[in-house]
Amino acid sequence: MVRQANREFDHPILYLCPEYLSQGDGTFISYINGTQHTDPRNIRSIRRALCKHFTLDYTALRNKWRGHCDIGIPPLMLKPGYVLIPVKTRIARCKGDPCYAYVNLYYIDSVVKRDKPDGRSTINFTNGKNLGCYNRVKTIKNKIMVAKSMDEKSQATENKDQALEEILILFNKILRQEKNM
Repeated sequence: MVRQANREFDHPILYLCPEYLSQGDGTFISYINGTQHTDPRNIRSIRRALCKHFTLDYTALRNKWRGHCDIGIPPLMLKPGYVLIPVKTRIARCKGDPCYAYVNLYYIDSVVKRDKPDGRSTINFTNGKNLGCYNRVKTIKNKIMVAKSMDEKSQATENKDQALEEILILFNKILRQEKNM
C-alpha cells in the first residue's frame, strides 16, 4: 500500500486553534488563503503531524528554545519565514487541557487590548481575520520579538552555510583548473 502525502499542510497556515467538539477536543485550522476547517484531532496531534510534515523534532526544538530563553511552549519554526507562535486562546477545563493556539508570526498585523471578559487581547491578521487571546498584549509582543529574532538568526546561519558551500565549490573549480594546466 502506497501512503499518500499529507495535503492539509500544503497551504500556509494562518492559525491553529484548539476547539471543544461534541466528540472531544478538535482543532480549528485557518489558512492564509481564507479557507478553514475543523479537524477532529486535538492540537497536540496536529502539532505532531505538522512537525512530521516538515521533518522537525519537536522535543529537540523545545529544548533548543528553552536553552535560549526561558519559555514554556516554543514557537514552531517550520522553515525560514514560516513560524507559528503559541498564544493562549481558552481557559483550561482540567489539568493537561491544551489551551494554546499557534499563530503565523508573519501575518500578524496588530495586537490590541480587549475590554471584554472573554479574553485580554485580540490578534488582527493582515488578511482581515482576528483571534481572541487570553495573553496580555505585552506577552504576545514579547513572543513576537523573540520568535522574529530567532528566525532571523536561523536565516543568517543558513545564509552562511550557503555562502560557505559556494566558496567551497569555487575553490574546487580553481583546483581543477590548476591541475589541468
